[in-house]
Parts: sequence; structure tokens; C-alpha cells
Amino acid sequence: MRFSAYERGRCILVTGAAGFIGFHLINRLIKDDWFVIGTDNINDYYDQRLKYARLAELGIPKVDIEYNKLIPSRYYEKLSFFQLNLEDTESMNALFDAFDIKVVCHLGAQAGVRYSLENPLAYVNSNVVGFTNILENCRRMEVEHLVYASSSSVYGSNSKQPFSTADRVDHPVSFYAATKKANELMAHVYSHLYQLPTTGLRFFTVYGPWGRPDMSPMLFADAIMNDKPLKVFNNGQMARDFTYVDDIIDGIETILKSGPLVSSLPDSLTVEECKSEPSNSLAAVYNIGRGEPVNLLDYIVTLEKALGKTAQKTLMPMQPGDVVSTYCDVTDLDRDYGYKPSTALSAGLKAFASWYKEWYTGSKPLIAKEKVVVGRFPFPSVMNWHYVWSCRLDRHFGLSDKPDELLKCLIATDGFDEGLSAIDLAAWKAYVKGFALKFGLKKTDRLFEVGCGGGAFLYPLYKLGYSVAGLDYASNMAQMASLVMPEGSFVCCEASALDVTDRVEVVLANSVFQYFGSLAEAESVLIKMLNKATRMVGVLNIPATATKKLEWEASEKELPMGMYE
Repeated sequence: MRFSAYERGRCILVTGAAGFIGFHLINRLIKDDWFVIGTDNINDYYDQRLKYARLAELGIPKVDIEYNKLIPSRYYEKLSFFQLNLEDTESMNALFDAFDIKVVCHLGAQAGVRYSLENPLAYVNSNVVGFTNILENCRRMEVEHLVYASSSSVYGSNSKQPFSTADRVDHPVSFYAATKKANELMAHVYSHLYQLPTTGLRFFTVYGPWGRPDMSPMLFADAIMNDKPLKVFNNGQMARDFTYVDDIIDGIETILKSGPLVSSLPDSLTVEECKSEPSNSLAAVYNIGRGEPVNLLDYIVTLEKALGKTAQKTLMPMQPGDVVSTYCDVTDLDRDYGYKPSTALSAGLKAFASWYKEWYTGSKPLIAKEKVVVGRFPFPSVMNWHYVWSCRLDRHFGLSDKPDELLKCLIATDGFDEGLSAIDLAAWKAYVKGFALKFGLKKTDRLFEVGCGGGAFLYPLYKLGYSVAGLDYASNMAQMASLVMPEGSFVCCEASALDVTDRVEVVLANSVFQYFGSLAEAESVLIKMLNKATRMVGVLNIPATATKKLEWEASEKELPMGMYE
């Protein structure tokens, strides 16, 4: 039986949902009111934390994910996720049976040129067997359009520039490229035999926030930020086709919305004519990239400016077998779909650098950041509270130069039952500072608060120079904390869903245990956070306003207060 909720609009399947381009595409589609089913196997080809963090941005935290189980997004009612392997025929068939999928964008594959030399079977399973499963289900369920990822690697050692889809591509020089060329041939056969409209996209180098760590933009940034030597071949006089991810997404979404166009078909036939005559084909292949070469040294210099740091460049001679320039001809894509990438290199790298510096501290993320969604509340019963709190803080956004006034506002905003606004400000600041002294917090410690609210407890520590981060189950609370402590890192999610990495030394929990299902659950979550690198977990109880006191208290619903080492 099919899921009726998806009968209200066009349903699209996006494979590779945890990947770089798949993640960005889903973000765009859900904003444009598509019903989206995302799939990914979340393999360990590169850092899985980055893949899980992308999914968390879409409202699919790691704690929710189970293999072969449909997971609805916590943020978007028209998005669900399904973890599976492309070569899992039974699961793939069941997915297509369950949903009335009209369009498929197949971005999932085993990536990497060098890795394919070491693990060819992984590429056969994912890129050949998996793609066969996609094709078979598209045929079986009469999908209206299949858009799939090919690769610029199909051009092999071709030397003519720019690369054109009219060029011969029957001499691949890597196993990965061979599987991508095979995909194009397989799609052509299904278009010819079964009149399945297919569109292949040969991607060139794509860069931007949430990029793949094995791609050159991320490798360059890692070398620059971590003072590693950066080898620049041919003394930097090389050129490549670097395209910002938003331009790529513009092109893909236009193709998905427009469908296979008449002008891309042989002999200017209509889609109906091609379907009615078996000798015709509904297969198309396009290059998708910037369409103009970018000088490699210019790219590095622009990235240096965006990151605010100079690379340790080592100029090297040309490598044997390398080519001075590679870029693509996008004339066909422009003609058929009006594709015109417009993001300037400086603007694209500025956005990438901003994300990179936020996500990476050294070489590891501080926390797996979740998406803060304004206006989404987990508990309907407290929705009015959060609305009132948000309105209170709205009136005080201009107080950044008046920290005491801002702290008063945060105390009233966080509330603590009826609100702590009656508490003396000096006493509150002394209480927080006393906590830091009592338990020997160091300025080098990274502090992470569970249930941070708007930041009333962390803000005085932030002003004292501590590095702070936190989570809250109310999205506008986490957003407030982000606004008043811009150098901190704040997320909206359940405590049990957060993967606190070894970049946090101290975890704090302030009067949050009433929000857990049980004392045992609260204790298990904190014990999980108390990993080998976290020095301590602080359990505090801020008393009810009625007592008008700031002192340590314990109640039946709270863990014993103190520090757990």
C-alpha cells in the first residue's frame, strides 16, 4: 500500500542524501515544496560525522537512523530518509512500492578515482548493480524522469579543451570512470528499450559549504589552516573548472522541474514521439560546471584571503601525464535549460571559508551542529512560553554594548519556572562565577551546557572569556544564545541525539531533568557525554523563583549535584 501523504504533490527520490550535492539539493527541494525521500548508505569512505551532520541539518539526527527504516524529518513534514545500500535489491524494490515516486535524482555512488583502484568490487556493487536497481525500478514504476550523476572523469586523457559531450569518451583511465561511462550506456539502453526519460550530468569540480574532505577545495583549506605544505604544480599555471554548489543546484533543479526537453532529443522529436517509436531515444547527457577555467594560483590566493591565512606554497614542476587546463562546454545545458552559473569565485570561497572555520576546530568539529528552525516548538504545551520569551528578547537585541542589561533580559527570558527577574543581578553573576571557581574551570576549557536556554548561565562565563556551546530543545532558545554569544556554538535538538566529540572538556546540566522521561534516562545521557576526553560533567539545580535564593539544592527528580569526573 502506498503512502497517501505523498499523493498531494510530486514525490522525488534523491539518492546520496548525506552527500555534498545531495544534501544541498534536498535543502532546495523542500523549500520549493517537493515531497522528498532521501536515501544513503552513510558509508565510511570519508568522515561519517560530516555525513551525519548534513542529515542532522535536515532534521534527521543520527540517533533516529536505522537501516531499512523510514525516518521522518523532525523539521520538514515533506521529507523522510531511508538508509539502504543501492545494491540491496529487496529494500530498493520495497521503497519504490511504498511511494508514488514521479522523479528520481540519483546522486548516490561510490566516489573517488584512486579508491577505485584499491576496491573495484565496491564500485561494481554500488555504481553498476546499484544503478541497475534504480533503472529497473524506474522502468517498473513508470517514473517520469531519471536524472543521474555521471562524472567529468569519463573524458579520461582527452586533451581537447573545453570538454564537450560530442567528444569520444570510450577510453576511461580509472575504474571509477569506467563505471560512470557504464551508467551512461545503461541509461541509454533503458531509454531506448523502455522509453524511460534519462538525463546524465557530468559533474566537474564542485566546491562550497559542507564539501567533501577528499576534494581539492577542502584539501587546500586543510593545508592552509593547519600549516601544511601545499604543492602547487606547474608553478600554479594550471586551470580547472571550479563551480560553486548553489550554481550546480540551480541547474539540477531546473532540469527536475522542466523534465526532458524536446531540444535535447534526437531530430527535434517530442517526448511523445520518442515514446511511440522504439527506434528513438529519450537519453540525454550534459556537462555541468562553470564552463570557464579558473587559474589554480588565483584560486589559492582567493582562498587565502577568504580564510585570512597564507598558504605554505611549494611551487613544483608539471607532473607527467597531467594537463595544464581542464574545463567544460556547457553550451547544450544553457541552450536547453538556460543554465548560467553566476557565483563569483570570491563570493563562493568566502561562503565556503566561513563554513569551514565554523565547522572545523583544527581538524575536528566541536559539535555536530543541528539546524535551528525559527518557530518550531517540540512541546505544544509550552509553545506560548517560548513565544513570550522570544518577544521579550526581541526588544533587547540592541543591548550587546550593555552586558548587564542583556543579562537581566536573558534571566527573565530563560524563566526558570516563573522567571528569575527578581533575583539580584550581582548575586546571579557571583553565583555563576562561584561555580567556575568552585570546580576549577580553566579558560582553556570548552564548556557545553545541556538545556542552555537563551544563555543566562553561559553568558557571564562567555564574557569572562570562556569558550561556550550548548543545546536546547526549543529552537528559538538556541537561536537567542547564538545571537548573544556569536562566537559560541548552539544547536536545537534532544540531548540524546547529540554527538558531543572529544573537543569538549566540561559538560553542564542546569535544572533540565524534568524534561527527560526518567532519572535513568537523564543519567545515561550524561554518562554518554562523559567520554574519555571530557574532564567533568557538572549537574546543577537552579531553585524555583519562589525561594529567591541562589544555593545548591537537590530534589527527587534530579541527580545528585556536583561534578562527575
